[in-house]
Amino acid sequence: MKRLILVILISLIAFQSCKEKNNPDPEDTVLDYFPLKVGNYWVYERSSCDSTWTVCTTLSQDTCQITKDTIINDKLYYKLEGNNILGNDTPIFLRDSGDYLVNSLGYIQLSIDEINSVLYEEYIINTPQTDTLYYIIREMIGHPNYVIVPAGTFNCIDNRTTLFRVKEGINEGVNAHNYYSKNVGRVYENVLFASSLSGIKSELVYYNINTD
Repeated sequence: MKRLILVILISLIAFQSCKEKNNPDPEDTVLDYFPLKVGNYWVYERSSCDSTWTVCTTLSQDTCQITKDTIINDKLYYKLEGNNILGNDTPIFLRDSGDYLVNSLGYIQLSIDEINSVLYEEYIINTPQTDTLYYIIREMIGHPNYVIVPAGTFNCIDNRTTLFRVKEGINEGVNAHNYYSKNVGRVYENVLFASSLSGIKSELVYYNINTD
C-alpha cells in the first residue's frame, strides 16, 4: 500500500480568513516573518527522531540562502537555495503576494492573517477499500509559541499540521510544526512518518538577516 509511509509536510495551501486576538501586530507583514532579501541565510541542524521524539540522531547541518531575485511571469521572486528538511536541494522561488508568501506555482506557504482557523483538511483513503487511514488538518496558530533551538529562544507563529491515524483508533492528534519568528524567519520544522510517528526535525543554529 503506497501510503504506508506518508510524510506529513507543512503544505502549500490556500487559506480562509479568521482574525483572533493572538494575531501578530496588525502593522506586521508576512515579510517580517520570512524576510526575502538577497544575502539572508539560515543554518539548520537536521536530525532523525524516534516515535517518542526524545531520541534523535544528527544527520547534517544545512544552510538555506536567498541567492538572487528574478522575474517569473512578470512577478519578482527570490531564489531560496539549500537542503530542505528531507535533504532535497531543489531551489524554490518565493514572493510576497498581497501579504501571502507564495512560490512560483502560486501556492501559499505562509500568512500572518489566517490565525486559528482551519486552513485545510484531507482524508487519506485506503483504496480500493473505503475506510479512512488518516485525517489531516492544518491551521495557523498565533502567539505565544516559545520555541527553544540552538540559536536561542523565540516567540513564534506556527503553521501546524495535526495527524489523526483514524484506522488505528487513535483519536488524539499528533502535531507537526513549522515555527516562524518575527525578524528571523523559520526557526523550527518537523515532519512525521505516519506509519511510525517517527520523523525528522530541523532546528535553527545561526542566521543572518540583511537589514540594508
